Amino acid sequence: MPWPEHPKFLQPNKNDTWNDYQKLHRGKIVTTSAWREARDALHRDFREYLSRGGIAQVQASDLEEMERNGDRGAANARAVLTHSQAMEIFNFKSAARGSRMCSALARAYGVTPKAIRDIWKGRTW
Repeated sequence: MPWPEHPKFLQPNKNDTWNDYQKLHRGKIVTTSAWREARDALHRDFREYLSRGGIAQVQASDLEEMERNGDRGAANARAVLTHSQAMEIFNFKSAARGSRMCSALARAYGVTPKAIRDIWKGRTW
């Protein structure tokens, strides 16, 4: 995905990456500090766009969560689950008895049973 031309096209941690920024400035020398400044400005403009009633593909609460947690959870570009889904899965831990619940949750959320166990044990998210 290319670097967004407008905040409404932002997909946090998908098209605001270092590689996207480098592609935008192909042939020019860019620094990580310039990328961080551009990304921070893009996220700031994105929040302002949302506050004025703009529609985005990501909820504002997810963006705040991404900024707080860095590369964990939904901020990870390879994440399959949202923060709220991970919390739902974690809350099933007390009711889970055996691998059937783990497998059922994995199928329901489109992840592996190991991903469910990792959430329950606090290894991920």
